[in-house]
Amino acid sequence: MPEAANLMMLALLTLVLWTLGLAFFMGYRRYTSVRSGTMPGAYYRLYQAGEEPADLRKLTRHYINLHESPLLFYALVLAIFVAGRADAVFAALAWTYVAIRILHCLIHIGSNKLFHRFLIFGSGLLVLSAIAIRFAVTLL
Repeated sequence: MPEAANLMMLALLTLVLWTLGLAFFMGYRRYTSVRSGTMPGAYYRLYQAGEEPADLRKLTRHYINLHESPLLFYALVLAIFVAGRADAVFAALAWTYVAIRILHCLIHIGSNKLFHRFLIFGSGLLVLSAIAIRFAVTLL
């Protein structure tokens, strides 16, 4: 596998592993909140009977975020790979997107400053758009 394609797959795998890590962390936090009595276990049966505390809600919301626009990233990386168009520019864009998503996560579950989140999220969408447009151009 050419180095650029390998780097793109490693970027994809990094985001997958980040998402899985967040899922395990969220599960652990939910488990400990139920065990400590902070959350009723019944809430997680149908996501009713109360509300999650803000810190758990941020984790849940961000985990959901990681299943939205990153899906486009996964599809684009795989399409670029299959089409044999991987190069250093695509690899750099892929890693930039992954870094932005990780930074977005840290802001979201950390300080949660909306303006910073908005800037980082928007930056991620711009990078994703650049990947998509560049890929389209390479196919013409």
